[in-house]
Amino acid sequence: MEFNFFGNLYKGFIENEFLLIDGFFDKKEVDFNSKYVGVYKYVGNYIYCVTLINEKVCEEDYRFYINLFKDKAGKIFSKDDMMKIIFLNIVINCDIDGSVNEFLNTFYFDSEKSRNDLCWFVDYNDKRIISGENQPSVILNIHKIINNAFYDNENINGLNFYQISQNAEYKKENLLKSKDSFLTFIILIINLIVFTIMELNGGSENINNLIDFGALYPERVFKNGEIFRLFTNMFVHIGLAHIAANSLSLYILGTRSERYFGKALFLSIYILSGIGASVMSVLFTNSISAGASGAIFGIMGAMLTHSIVRGKSMGGFSAYFMVLFSLINIGAGFFMSGVDNAGHIGGFLTGCITAFIYNLLQGFVVKKK
Repeated sequence: MEFNFFGNLYKGFIENEFLLIDGFFDKKEVDFNSKYVGVYKYVGNYIYCVTLINEKVCEEDYRFYINLFKDKAGKIFSKDDMMKIIFLNIVINCDIDGSVNEFLNTFYFDSEKSRNDLCWFVDYNDKRIISGENQPSVILNIHKIINNAFYDNENINGLNFYQISQNAEYKKENLLKSKDSFLTFIILIINLIVFTIMELNGGSENINNLIDFGALYPERVFKNGEIFRLFTNMFVHIGLAHIAANSLSLYILGTRSERYFGKALFLSIYILSGIGASVMSVLFTNSISAGASGAIFGIMGAMLTHSIVRGKSMGGFSAYFMVLFSLINIGAGFFMSGVDNAGHIGGFLTGCITAFIYNLLQGFVVKKK
């Protein structure tokens, strides 16, 4: 092969937030003669352990390394008895015969089991993945990592496994640092401008003024067909305390989520959640309402879903924290007067659904073949 497929495949896993199993490799330096390496990742209530076996350079049969990985990784993760574990062996070779399918068909995936041992073969000459009849053909986005490695021409020979991990972390940190949160600040500025204009033209708590500036008014939506209010109301606020609270919440959640989701996804979640909140509000309430809180709850729901699916914190906010944070904020709405809790729940659910669909499209889900 013209490039180090084994090494580039390992790099692909690391760049997708898998971690090196400390010491689980045949030698530190990654080159054409590297035999195996193990990586892992926590996602939800699953631990995904993957071993890459470079069969072409192995003296022993690939079954030897599968059993080696099974025993060693099993001991390492035995303490996580509350988690489900998937052990996936990826055997890399270019000479795959009929016996491989027979071997692969001995592996079965059972979602009810706490532990699943699986095996895929990768033919890097024909650029194909063979998974067998009884195993998932999609696990997280691993199939995409493999497919990308077929066309990754980066020369990583001479680096060791730890250096590749450090380089990937450095790139990720730089990527995050290079992203700003200007969309969040633009939204904040728009909200403040609209609020200021309202205050200068009759006040932000004046009913007629609220209606004129696009607040959500169910009667106007249903009788007059003023659908635009489903969108415009998220930029209108009622009183100084309202805009101050929403501005602080948007700053805290928006700056973090925009850096992790990227601008396009962040803006999509924000707008869709705001509209979702408006739809829920007009369906279940009959009062005038306004504010960015539905969209903010959508960001909250998206962050919660993303952190659970990916098994990682967002800007220091862990999945556990986001669960508590979400429950407290939604629960508080039931005990406070003047709060459009239907809108909050609608925005929250829209954010959850949007983030889930995004992760589904990215391959972060286990599917039966």
